Amino acid sequence: MNAPVPASPPPASRRDDLLDILRGVGLVGVGAVNLVAFNYDSAYVAEYAGQFPQAGQQLGFTVFMIFLKGKFYPIMALVFGLAAALALEAKGPIPFVRRALVLGGLGLLQLAFIWNGDVLHQYALMSLLLLGIRRWPPTVRLSLAVTLFLVSFAPIGSAADASTQLPFATIRESLQHGSFAEVTRTRLGLSSFSFWSPEALVFQARIFGWLLLGHFLGEHARYRRWVQRWPALRLLGAALAALGGAGILLQVSGLRGEEPSTPALAALKLGLVALFYAGNVLVLVSAPLVWYTTVFGRRLLTWLAPLGRMSLTHYLFQNLLYSLLFYGYGLGLYASLPPLTLLAAYVPLILLQALVSGWWLRRFRQGPLEWLLLRLTRSSPATPD
Repeated sequence: MNAPVPASPPPASRRDDLLDILRGVGLVGVGAVNLVAFNYDSAYVAEYAGQFPQAGQQLGFTVFMIFLKGKFYPIMALVFGLAAALALEAKGPIPFVRRALVLGGLGLLQLAFIWNGDVLHQYALMSLLLLGIRRWPPTVRLSLAVTLFLVSFAPIGSAADASTQLPFATIRESLQHGSFAEVTRTRLGLSSFSFWSPEALVFQARIFGWLLLGHFLGEHARYRRWVQRWPALRLLGAALAALGGAGILLQVSGLRGEEPSTPALAALKLGLVALFYAGNVLVLVSAPLVWYTTVFGRRLLTWLAPLGRMSLTHYLFQNLLYSLLFYGYGLGLYASLPPLTLLAAYVPLILLQALVSGWWLRRFRQGPLEWLLLRLTRSSPATPD
């Protein structure tokens, strides 16, 4: 049996490899989800999936939508909040604000020229919101996090009027065969239609709730209390119970996919869906945490740490690569490949990125965009190592 690894915090001069590993977990998941999500706008999920009627593809896409889609952004937000708390305690708010502004600028550039699904500018806005409330009592901030999380599951209807939507075939033709200007015009039309929709805003509220939780756990390194075998196992067990229990209750009660007939049933469904979602996310967080508390498990997870240290570089590279694969100014494969094929192709890509990360970090201290971010946010810019 593997001996547990002590949970003592790392020295202030050394990075916490647990945060890099969790950031790597988030990057692996976000990259896989984005690879599939690049092929459809949120208003056209059914049309994309309907192109691949094979039972295996339908089952795989269903599993993807239930257990993976939207589940890794909370992990990234949680780690972002953890890192924000540590950075604010160590360096104060000025470098933090500079970092938020630079991330926001990178995000807006990506939104304008690469993809609608950028999250960097959202994290920048959330960073500034966090600064405004970080002095609130911890119980108030946790209550706000829980409230935002629960409210995000409330039914709000669809912001889209089906009569005003372009047919999926028209969108696909434009994104598959259009020039850069045509693709950008179509993308931004979809973005303006859905990005600030009620559905998108409540999802951002949900993500902000996870960021607030991460900030709370990062203050005074509270998260280190969970980096022990039994606390981590208890967290994993509770997450599995929440995921399985809520899923079973939603199924047997007939509430899954059905409109509740009474306010009481609506409240029950909201609670069960929120519990299922939270359990799903916490399983994805606590499973590597359990492994991390063992010597063997930590060694097994070390390949994720370089990915986490270069997560900004890899995130932007992945989205640039995907845009060249799917849009008309590249290979024009938009909405033409089935989801399981895309996910299978992602495995060698992320392994190659892990190898490149290890090679790069043996020669330099940061990834190229991480170095640029540090250079732009420090009072006296560092020189490259």
